[in-house]
Amino acid sequence: MNYNNNRRTARTYTYKIPISDRRAFRKINVLQSLNDDYHIFKINPDRHDDTFDCVRDFRFAYYQSKERYDYDRDKMVGGTIPGCHDYRYNLDWQQYPNDSSLKMKNASGGGTRITGERYVGFSDSRLSNYVKIDTVVGFTPTEIEAIFNGESVKDKINYTCNHPELSASEAQEHLRRELQIAEKIGIENAYEKLEEFIDNCDHKHVLETGSKYGDAAVCEDCNRRWEQPEFEHDKENDELTVVGSV
Repeated sequence: MNYNNNRRTARTYTYKIPISDRRAFRKINVLQSLNDDYHIFKINPDRHDDTFDCVRDFRFAYYQSKERYDYDRDKMVGGTIPGCHDYRYNLDWQQYPNDSSLKMKNASGGGTRITGERYVGFSDSRLSNYVKIDTVVGFTPTEIEAIFNGESVKDKINYTCNHPELSASEAQEHLRRELQIAEKIGIENAYEKLEEFIDNCDHKHVLETGSKYGDAAVCEDCNRRWEQPEFEHDKENDELTVVGSV
C-alpha cells in the first residue's frame, strides 16, 4: 500500500458551545459513540476562556476535536464537527511559566497579556478566595519564557530604543511586581463588586439580633449588618424588612 508522505499535520479544533443548543450536543454524542473517525473530548473552561471572571460560566461547554490520519484510506479523518462552525473558538494561549493558574498570549498592542487567577484568601465568606488577574507587560511570550530559563533579555522597561541587556533575575522581579499590582487591582474589584451586590439587595429578609451592642440586625440575603441607630433609621424609612430574630 502506498502512503502519502506529503500529508499535512493533523489539526485540533476547539468549540465553545452554548448549553442551550441541544442539537449540537446530540451531534457530538453521536460522533463520539458511533463514528470512530472522531476524537472529541471536553476541556476545562477555566484554562481556555479569556472572559473567565473567577466565576465559572455554566452557559457554555468547551470541546476539542482532533484529526487523525487513517492509513487504510490514506486521508485525514475527524476534525471539524459538522454543523458547529459558528462555535469555533481560537486557542492561542500559553501557560505562564511557574504558575499554572495564569496564561499568556501576545497582546494586540505589543507585549504580553497575562490573565488567570490568584489565591488571596478573603476573610469575608461572601467573596471567592481567588481574584482575577488581567494585565499587560512589555515582554513578549518568547521573552518571558527565556527569562524563566535564566536568559537575559532586552530592557524594555527603562528604554524605548537601543535596549541594553536586562538580567533574568531583574526581569523576573519586574514581572513579579506587575503581577502584584494586578492582584491588588483584582482585590479592589472584588470589594467593589461586593459593595454593588449589597447596594442592589432589597434587604427583604432581615433578622434582629437582640443585641444592644455591636450588630443589631443582619440581612440573610447579602449579610449586611446594622448597628442600632442605623437599623432603627432604615426600619422607620422602610428600607428593610424584618422577618424574625436570631
